[in-house]
Amino acid sequence: MSAARSGPLTPSVRVTLKNILVTTDFSPCSEAAVKIAASMARRHQSQLIVLHTIPAEPMLETPMQPNTWDYEHVREDADRAMEDLRNSPALIGLKVKTLSAAGDVLRVTRQLASEEKVDLVVLGTHGRTGFRKVLMGSVAEEVERLLCGPVITVGPSVRADRLGQGPFRSILYATDFSGGSEHALRYALSFAHESGATVHLLHVIVEEMVTAFYLHDEMERNCRQRLARLVPAGLLPSEPDIIVATGVPPETIIRQATLTDADLIVMGIHQSGLRGAQASAHIPWSVANTVVAHAPCPVLTVCGKMS
Repeated sequence: MSAARSGPLTPSVRVTLKNILVTTDFSPCSEAAVKIAASMARRHQSQLIVLHTIPAEPMLETPMQPNTWDYEHVREDADRAMEDLRNSPALIGLKVKTLSAAGDVLRVTRQLASEEKVDLVVLGTHGRTGFRKVLMGSVAEEVERLLCGPVITVGPSVRADRLGQGPFRSILYATDFSGGSEHALRYALSFAHESGATVHLLHVIVEEMVTAFYLHDEMERNCRQRLARLVPAGLLPSEPDIIVATGVPPETIIRQATLTDADLIVMGIHQSGLRGAQASAHIPWSVANTVVAHAPCPVLTVCGKMS
């Protein structure tokens, strides 16, 4: 069935992306993020803003490690790399603004997103998990939880054929029926409507919540009914696929993304203040971080109410 036969989108569902911001440190992860951002900009005829953040201050000098940090040289190297990126094949034909700024990446990203009225942020992450995440944290997750708008994160396990070379074909929407999930739903529906993608609606019943077999059946039935009510009839080019699974949420979401051959995972997260975001970014078992770290496709997160 073609996308043309689907029903019209209401303003409450339709997503408009006038300005897309992608952050880069010129690493392979960032290169993947730029490809996704460029593809989204082409689909939505958006302006693409490419941001590189330079540390405002060098690391403290020690007798064993003298400081050789030279801001001017770092800035010159960044400007050259940014110019190469601007002229790369990935950005040909797009309206592109490139910016290099000194300061903390979280502060600079938040400020620029506000000033430029950014509708979508795209970033790459090395996907730290476990003990490394406790020590170093995850800048990507802090950005996700501090920004009110949607964030697409490209993790290290994303397959090359999922880097935005064409329209979405399969979108996995994972929901726990929270406020964040409700906000995220419109992005899944809007992207599916415009590209003709199949939407897979997933809810994971946490194993510890099931105390008896008959309760599991009742919970699964109720969850299926709730998922079915999420999408108005005739809105999408094809009926959504409803999935209720029991297990550990991150592992189940990743497994279903593989089984459904998803091009994009959409899920909600709780918005946090600065302290909350920093704490969450250092929790190794965070659902969002684990999904991003191992997902075979990009992950779109949207915040709900502040927690």
